[in-house]
Amino acid sequence: MGGKSDYKKIMILCAVLAVGIIIISVIFALNSDSKENHGTPGNVTEVPDPGKTDEQIAKTCMILDVDLDSSLIILKDLDTGEKIELIFTGGSDIRTKSGRLVSAAMLKKGNIAKVKAGEDGKLQSLVGSDDVWTYKNVENLKIYADQGKMEVGSRIYHMDDSLEVLNGDEFTGKDTLLIDGTDILDLYGIEDRVFLIKVNTGHGYLTLENTEDYDGGTIYYGLGRSASVDKELKLILREGEYAITVEKDDLLAEATVKINRDEDTCFDLLPFGPEPVEYGDVKLNISPKESDLYIDGVKTPHEETLSLPVGVHDIEVTLGGYNSYNGTIEVGTLGLTKSISLSEAPEEVPDDIIYEETPTETVTVTVTPTQTPTPTDDLPEDSTLPSDSDIPDSTSDNGNDGDIDVVDGDDGPAPTPDTGGNGNSGYGKITVYCTDGALVYVDGVYKGTISDGSLTFDKPSGTISLELKKSGYVTKKYTLTMDDDEEEQVFRFPEMTKS
Repeated sequence: MGGKSDYKKIMILCAVLAVGIIIISVIFALNSDSKENHGTPGNVTEVPDPGKTDEQIAKTCMILDVDLDSSLIILKDLDTGEKIELIFTGGSDIRTKSGRLVSAAMLKKGNIAKVKAGEDGKLQSLVGSDDVWTYKNVENLKIYADQGKMEVGSRIYHMDDSLEVLNGDEFTGKDTLLIDGTDILDLYGIEDRVFLIKVNTGHGYLTLENTEDYDGGTIYYGLGRSASVDKELKLILREGEYAITVEKDDLLAEATVKINRDEDTCFDLLPFGPEPVEYGDVKLNISPKESDLYIDGVKTPHEETLSLPVGVHDIEVTLGGYNSYNGTIEVGTLGLTKSISLSEAPEEVPDDIIYEETPTETVTVTVTPTQTPTPTDDLPEDSTLPSDSDIPDSTSDNGNDGDIDVVDGDDGPAPTPDTGGNGNSGYGKITVYCTDGALVYVDGVYKGTISDGSLTFDKPSGTISLELKKSGYVTKKYTLTMDDDEEEQVFRFPEMTKS
């Protein structure tokens, strides 16, 4: 009996030991697996955050279109050239580069921004890029497409296939630009690369109609410009108004014509010929009365009854702040009366609103009318400043920063060496005293940076707009009148205030 009992005890003990060994082995295996997955101290393997996807990394993009009806924004990734379509919602965070919240309706084609999107194709955030610089009102652009370069003055910029040209509200090609001084262009870029050329002022065309009596004569347009008259003549002119004179022998035709961008304006010479023309009386009741009237592209007074050749005429009525009217009238010998009333136009959103950042104070030193500043964009602090880049006011805020001290040139302190002039006007020098590091612009042209309290440069003539700009400070704008009788003029401005 005792032998059997001892045998059972040994068997139970062996079973317990076996189970223990199995449990210890399982625990060891689990612990080893855990170490393989999570690493050991000093050799940690990073586990990707499942909420952090490539789509949510900010991409630098250009806005190609915004469809408010479909809540769709179309972008181009400036790094890859990829076209991206995103849905924006009420939850999309859209801001200027300074963090001001704006709506999708305020975005413009050509704006460059940092964009984040979710995997669901919805726009999460869009913030105006603070890397963007602008070079405005360029008239001397040279493009070397085969070299991937462009030149403005003495500065070279690079371009590639990502370059876009925005003419009005449409993207066009580089071949549509007139870079002979006709078109005025704005450049937008990052570092040394230009991504957008925007047509600030474009061009249109002037043709002549019924030239038979004037063939071989001369047409005068612009300042000292002329051409020989024939029926095939087609002049390319910068958009705007021109005083036109056409002469031949004792015949004379004079008018002020309006050239619209990418449109033909036809100047009809028939009413100025030797043969009589049938006319009809036209009374146009236009409101507001100060509106400008153009008939067949010719600026025409409208206070009194007009006498127009019989036939169909194109008319345009315009006034700043109002929607323009375009239409036609058919004039007969019995005359015509027509009423035109312009409706007020909604306030336009500045093209560069997502770049706006620094408020501006305007100080008028002389009794000189000044224009209300228009919001626009800035060069970032660390960007290279083009020698004549135009950085106008960034807000419409006006204020008075106190008096400035205008010192007679003969009694003022001796000016420092000229470090900012770019061309002598023949009127001596001007010295500006203000905060060190302030950038000085005269009529939008960069003159230099104030160092050791002052900056001296060639003095322009007449009345100028002088702007002082420094990152982190309130931009100040002054209207000054230069004294042509003095060799030197000195202006002491108050210290700039932090924004």
